[in-house]
Amino acid sequence: MTEQQRVLVQQSMEKIIAVESKAGEIFYTRFFELDPSIKKLFSIDMKEQGAKLIRMIHIAVNDIENKEEFIAKLKNLGRIHNTYNVKDEYYETFYKAFIAMVEIILGKDFTPELRIAWNAVFHQIASVMQLAAHHAEAGL
Repeated sequence: MTEQQRVLVQQSMEKIIAVESKAGEIFYTRFFELDPSIKKLFSIDMKEQGAKLIRMIHIAVNDIENKEEFIAKLKNLGRIHNTYNVKDEYYETFYKAFIAMVEIILGKDFTPELRIAWNAVFHQIASVMQLAAHHAEAGL
């Protein structure tokens, strides 16, 4: 990820966090539309979960500059998601739902450059989380 991509993602995240409840609702609606089987993994209030998710992503995006802390948090998150039986294919579904939400929230401000930047960030996040989940599953 380049410095310009980091800045683009962080700036867009500020607009998303400003409407965290709406963003979370849009995200989970799309997430469950893409794969209805995922809904069984959730047993809590989805409005609360949506806002929590958006705040968590906001924190992660703001920690990108502190690589060690960023990676440590993602590894922990990956291990936690492993305990929830999150499958590898859910990460791609998550990404599709997340990008759809970003596009809806940002409207005309969602540029091709921003899509590429979010793609870079997401794949960095997902790869660290998935590796940590695989290690946890293997008992490493």
